[in-house]
Amino acid sequence: MDIKEIPVRLLQSAGNISTSRITAFLELILEPIGTEFCKNYPNEFCQHSRQYIGDLLIWKEILTKTDETGKQKHVFYIVAADVNALYPSLCRDTVTKALECALEKHSNFITNAQKIIVKLNEICLNNVVTQYGDQLYTQKNGIVTGDNHSVSLANIAVHYILQPIAGVLREAALFRRFIDDII
Repeated sequence: MDIKEIPVRLLQSAGNISTSRITAFLELILEPIGTEFCKNYPNEFCQHSRQYIGDLLIWKEILTKTDETGKQKHVFYIVAADVNALYPSLCRDTVTKALECALEKHSNFITNAQKIIVKLNEICLNNVVTQYGDQLYTQKNGIVTGDNHSVSLANIAVHYILQPIAGVLREAALFRRFIDDII
């Protein structure tokens, strides 16, 4: 394979930068809100592999009991998807709308506090400076992969994006997602 054909993606670490304390604060706020948001129609929240394996075992047990009744055999298709370059590809406007939706539905914050949280997030996204070699860079699109609140933001954004097709997803026997890894 030619070296130019090998797919690459941007990996970043955003520790100890000017916005780190704010993003750590935002993560404290957003992690529980994001968890509840992603349990809401459709419920695709998956915290980690152990939880996903547990969900699969429960699903298998239910199917085994159904099959033992002798009614009919089921045919299932397992579909897996991974969004290519989710973090840098997310439209910041979509991230903002998703965050507003999650805060409105799953927080006890008053409207002004919700607006402040959204504004703090926008400030952080627009002002992350990373270094490669001797050069400093700001990311103009998406969210920074290694920031304190990146996973929560990505979960909130992907759930928000999936909401218009929630009815179709409801027909799946099991639908789980961890950030952008979907089964």
